[in-house]
Order: sequence, then C-alpha cells, then structure tokens
Amino acid sequence: MPELTRPHFEAPGPDAWRSRVTRDLKGADFDKKLVHTTVEGLRVEPLYTEDVATREPSVAPWTRSGGGWLTWTTHRTQDAETLNAVLLEELSRGVAGVVLQRGDGLHSPTLDHLDRALDGVWLDGAQVSHTGTDALFAAPQLTALWQRRDVRPTHGTHFGIDTFRTLATTGTLHAPLEDALQHALMTALWCVHHKEPRVRALTVSNAAWHDAGASDTDDLAALLSAGVAHLRAGEVAGLTPAQTASQLVFEVSVGTDFLREVAKLRALRRLWTRVCEVSDAQAEAVFVVTPAARTYSRVDPWVNLLRNTVSCFAGALAGADVIVPRAYDSRLGEPDAQSRRINRNTVLMLDEESHLSHFVDPTAGSWAIEQWTDDLAQSAWAAFQQLEAEGGLAAALQSGSLHARIDASHAVRSKRLRTRKQPLTGVSMFPNLHESVPQRTSAAPVAETAASGPPLPCTPGDRGWFGRLVEVAATQPLSALRAALAKPGAPQITPLQARHYGDDFETLRTRADAYKAEHGDFPRVFCANLGTLAEHNGRTTFAANL
Repeated sequence: MPELTRPHFEAPGPDAWRSRVTRDLKGADFDKKLVHTTVEGLRVEPLYTEDVATREPSVAPWTRSGGGWLTWTTHRTQDAETLNAVLLEELSRGVAGVVLQRGDGLHSPTLDHLDRALDGVWLDGAQVSHTGTDALFAAPQLTALWQRRDVRPTHGTHFGIDTFRTLATTGTLHAPLEDALQHALMTALWCVHHKEPRVRALTVSNAAWHDAGASDTDDLAALLSAGVAHLRAGEVAGLTPAQTASQLVFEVSVGTDFLREVAKLRALRRLWTRVCEVSDAQAEAVFVVTPAARTYSRVDPWVNLLRNTVSCFAGALAGADVIVPRAYDSRLGEPDAQSRRINRNTVLMLDEESHLSHFVDPTAGSWAIEQWTDDLAQSAWAAFQQLEAEGGLAAALQSGSLHARIDASHAVRSKRLRTRKQPLTGVSMFPNLHESVPQRTSAAPVAETAASGPPLPCTPGDRGWFGRLVEVAATQPLSALRAALAKPGAPQITPLQARHYGDDFETLRTRADAYKAEHGDFPRVFCANLGTLAEHNGRTTFAANL
C-alpha cells in the first residue's frame, strides 16, 4: 500500500486573512462592519492573533486565582423568625454563608433580634456577613453575639463596611468622611490585633457606580481609588498597608457579556496587585462576585435566570473567591422558596456538576481575552491616575466629575439599548405581552426604638475603641451606636441613581398595561408594510417587538 502523505498547506497569516475579508466586504468599511467599540471606546477586533503576551500563573502581575469559590446568598433582615427559617433552609442546602442586608430599615434593631434570627446557625461554621449602609453599626452587634455564644467566627467572615458605597448611594455619612473612614479602619485594627484576624472588616464595592451606569474603565478606576483611600486611612489608624490590604474585600458586580466580564475581573486583579506592589502591601486579595442589578428586568423576569447563570459563570472562570447569585425575581420583591432553590443551585451546579472550581484561570492564553485584559487594565489605570489627580474618589463624588463620566457612559449605552443595537431578550426583543408576572411581597422594615448615648470618640491607634462599641451593642439598640458615632460635618453629595438596562422599555410596558386596564386592550398601531415579505419582515419584526 503506498504511503499516504499529507499535502502541504501554507498557513495563512493575519495579512492574508485581512486581504480576503476586505475583498469579501466589497468596498464596505472594515471598521464599521467588523470592529465594535465598548462604551468607553475600547476596540473589539474581529480577530486576535498569538502575538498577545500571556503570563504564567506564578509571575506578577497576577491576573488569575484558583482553588474554587464559596457560594453565599443575600437576605434582607426582617422579622427574626421568618429570616431564621430562610437562613436555616439555605445553610442546610449547600450554601457556605449568608449575607444580611443592613440599612434602609432592614436591620436587627437589637442583639436579641439578631440572636433569634440566627438561632440554630453555627456561627463558628457558617459565614455570616453584612452588606448595606448599616454594616458599620452591625459589626459590633454581630461581635457581641459571638461573645454571647462564646464562639469564634469562621474564617472568611466579612463585616462588609463600605464607606464609599454608603456615601455614593445615600449622599451622606454619619460623620465627616475622614472620621467615617477612621471608624471603619479602627474596626479593621481590632480584627488585626484582637482575636479575629479571620474576619475582614472592609469592603470596596462597585455596586453604586456600576448600577448608575459606569463603564468598565471607570468601574475599575473607582474601585482602585477606594482601595488606595483605605490604605492611606489605615496608616493614620495605625495599620501598615499590608495589614489594611489583608482586611479588604472587593465586591464586584458583573454583567452578562461574560467574556468581557472575565477580562474585567482579571484586569482588576492585575491592577490591585500593582497597587499593593508599590505600597509594600503584599496581601492576597479577596473577590466577591455578584450579578449586576442593572442587567435584571422587571418584565419577563424568567430571563433573569439566564442572566444570573452567565454572570456567575464569569465569576467562576475569573477565579472569584465568593459568588453571591441574584434571585431572578429580586426586582419584584422577596424571593420565594422555589426562587431561592434555583438561585443557590445555579452556582452549586457550576461547581458540583460542571467542576469549574477544578481549573485555574481556564481562559488564560485566549488571545482575545488576554488582549481585552491588557486594554482594560491600561485604560482603567489611566482613569485611576486621573481620579487621584482630582483628589481621589471622594473628591470626584463631591465635585460631580464622577457623576459626569457615569452619565456620559450611560448615554452611550442607553442609545444602544433604545435602538436595540444592544438587545434585551424579553424586554426590547421578543417580549411576552401576555405573561403572568409572579407576585412577590417586599421586606417590611423592622420597627426600631430611637436611642441616644454618649459619643464614643475615635482616637487613631486605640485598639480598645471597637471593644467599647461591642459593649454598647450588647445592651443597646442599633440606634444607640449610630448616635454614639454621629458627628456634625458629614458630607452632602448628589447620590448616584441606580438604573436598569430595560428602564425605557419597561416604562412603555407600564403605560401600555395601564391603557389596557382602562380600555380592555393594548393600544394598537397600524403597520403599513411595503414590498415583499423578504423586504419588510426585518423592519416589521423590529417594530412589532416594541
């Protein structure tokens, strides 16, 4: 039998590919047809090649992490017995920790209320953490509960104190910014020096500006600026940069363009590594990933199941330490039992069935993702330097310059959404006008008794300050802690307003539903189709989807 030989084919290079594509475009502009741009103007090429530099996992700047993640779920603090039943259900069905929303009336007003809400929860095994505007005051309350039960918290518990998120979302703080940061850093000082190094006190979240419409570049720049502000405040409080960095948690909202989101998380890890390197603050960063609220829709909420899955998938690929899924019906009210089950199982299946936790940075080496990571890192670093030149994140919030950048990004994105260049399934494309939206109830605020008490002055380096807060929390309601830390001169800014991708379309749907309720049917528009079906079908379908 004659020997079979493989014919020789010349490997086409990028130039040959470009030449062929240019010919097939028949004179059309290459960039307009095949190159896309992000909201901030970064190019997304149709083809990437192997000349993009890749880095090994052990070589700085690190873009990757591995070793799996923990699954947490978020809950709004409400009636103690109701919350307790929900928490026990979640913790017995696979989640490693729970996050309690604290603030806006959603809180445990007393230590006894928190004790009842966490009855049966093993605080030395399950991770119980906080988020929200009251996280600073909730920290000594949770610590008092540990002391009451004579337990030590499990490793990985977070107090969730996020000064900049509180300022950005509410427009103010309980005290001047410098004092509010010192309160947060003095809590971290206690964690470092008093028994609880396993607890991280500080959180830097992008939720406020991300929900308002920030681009990925401004998103990362603001995160870096907030992180650096904590490093500086830590030195005033008596912490080294390394100690402050060891107390920080980055909480990152991610969208549904999951490959771009993977690049964004990898870029953030690289950028923070660089900040720590020049600050002599080598400490392992902790990243908590949650699906972005702005991507969720109120109409056809079942599509949110897909959005949740894709966002959690991005976090898993990018090496998140904790993934906190968002329930598909979260915009409608409190999730029911079925919603909670689907929510936690989505992430558990990525781990237990897809085994994504067994891989370290599986997208490494992808020419496109490596290039996107580089592009975004460079763009975000330049924006970060601009923020710092303005005086940092706080100055940008107070002057309104960050608001302006966010509004500019939102305007670009909003135009794409309104023209459906960026379609929203179930909202701007393929809407289900006859859907039956599930009914949900909202968490009722918990009644709180106003209390006052003597102020607790915060002296930098005072390692016993937080312990005195714990003593107050053991006997007094949460309002007494607020009163003790309140101080005149708190900043007043225009808060960032949360926006959703589908706002404009959902407003139309609301008006149409109101018209139907009054007249018995939806408003009608006559569409005069000219030409053959092939000629008008695209435009007709586009119009009908409105």
